[in-house]
Amino acid sequence: MGEFNRWGVRAVFVAGGLLLAGASFLPETLLSAICGFCFALALSWGNRRSITPVRDFCLSGFVFTAVSFYWLPDTIILFGGFGLFLAYVLFIFFCFISALQFAFCAWMAGHLRCAMSDRFFLALPLAWLSAEVIVPRMFPWALGHSLAAIPSLSGVAEYGGVFPLGMLIFWCAEAALSFAAPLLYCAPHLRMGRLAAATALFVCIGCGLLRESSVTRDLAAAPGIRAGIVQGNLSTKEKGDVRYLDVNLERYRSVSAQVIAEGAEVLFWPESVMNQWTPEDLPNVRGTKADPFPAAAVPLVYGGLAYRLKPEMHGELAESHAAAQRKRHFSFNTAFGLDEHGNVTGVYHKQVLMPFGEYMPFADIFPALRALSPHTGDFTPGDRKAPIVLQVKRAAQNSAPVSLRAGALICYEDLVPSLSREAVAHGANILVNLTNDAWYGKTAAPYQHNLLAQWRAIETRRYLLRVTNTGLTAVIDPLGRTVQQLPLFSEGYLISDVRLLNAVTVYSKVGDLPVWVISAISLLYCFRRRKA
Repeated sequence: MGEFNRWGVRAVFVAGGLLLAGASFLPETLLSAICGFCFALALSWGNRRSITPVRDFCLSGFVFTAVSFYWLPDTIILFGGFGLFLAYVLFIFFCFISALQFAFCAWMAGHLRCAMSDRFFLALPLAWLSAEVIVPRMFPWALGHSLAAIPSLSGVAEYGGVFPLGMLIFWCAEAALSFAAPLLYCAPHLRMGRLAAATALFVCIGCGLLRESSVTRDLAAAPGIRAGIVQGNLSTKEKGDVRYLDVNLERYRSVSAQVIAEGAEVLFWPESVMNQWTPEDLPNVRGTKADPFPAAAVPLVYGGLAYRLKPEMHGELAESHAAAQRKRHFSFNTAFGLDEHGNVTGVYHKQVLMPFGEYMPFADIFPALRALSPHTGDFTPGDRKAPIVLQVKRAAQNSAPVSLRAGALICYEDLVPSLSREAVAHGANILVNLTNDAWYGKTAAPYQHNLLAQWRAIETRRYLLRVTNTGLTAVIDPLGRTVQQLPLFSEGYLISDVRLLNAVTVYSKVGDLPVWVISAISLLYCFRRRKA
């Protein structure tokens, strides 16, 4: 291959990375699906033309990460307190690490070439599936997320999660490329591969259409509640300044009073609105400093801060954050549930903490690391998995109370499928994400966060309420559609009629086990081929 052709192939890989980034900037649109498919076409073509596929795939991954997550350096500075130079060093390192997924895909695709995979065009699709499943990522963007606007395809996630959709996209791209560039494929196998890809596509669409109709019927028959979601629009400066704490809380109380007057039967506030440290076992908040809304006439789910005395500290009082920092007690980022009388009906502590924001990695071993990020907290991962249970009284006369079992997900946790599956396994009939995305500013990040989160609704067939401080506050139905949302960085509220479903999906039961098995078999085959 000449020098010009080599650079031409690399240009295609760069274009592929830009296309995938474009898909992340166009959430829940057909353009996103088109960008995702064109990305797969570019990598499929490049994989058969490149003489250094691992390097070229890595280049595509680096371009995608650098463009799609352009907002990350500013977030590192604001959230973690790092300096400008160190923030960009961490960002470049993050881009390289994220690109390893693409390099791993290229390595696997090269080793999966055999008679069967060539015949059915499965080498690259299986390699991509395995790379998405096996390679860990902090922000788990998957190719299948580009299909959010097509419920007949995105519905596949209730059976196997989002990863099989990326494999399907690559499979269809390989089949399409065989029409446009048949010389890149083994001629006797063209018909077999095209038929296999078309069959997989139509089976997925057929199953998706059937389930879309079934879920719609289930929603019509399910009990409902009128949920009030408040977005207070507190800036990072206001939330972090103790002088604003009472003012911030009063803003949420004022808006909430209006929401209740308009018929909301239960209220939802975002992450860490209440900054009064609260004992995790406090039975009732009325008459205490820990009461977020004394005038509340309806149940309330809100984000706050909780502590638990360490065993050796029982008999003493832990009254301040400074005490937590001195390790007198465990501190938690918490979601509380209160009934209309102030009784604490449920407590959930955040399980997956954000490094450099909520804890400093390896700080217990190297305490000097804390000096690099003075804003970093010292939170403890939670150990409570039961949903927050509230009896919601319906506004209609003679209506029996509805049992709301909210599976709480705090901040980043709505990107972790296992946590929503765990909540459903414990009886949750709705998912509620309490978060504060003010750190991201007016960037694409809040929209990307919402896109990745909405797949929890599809996987579990539950409503997902995204309750945020500055946006993107949204209501996502069990078909994965964002049916209501508020503008970024605006004070406001949503009142939504949401339905409570109890059916358990295949994915809620088995999770990613099938794709892990497929990926493991594919990886073992690669090692076997390498030794042969």
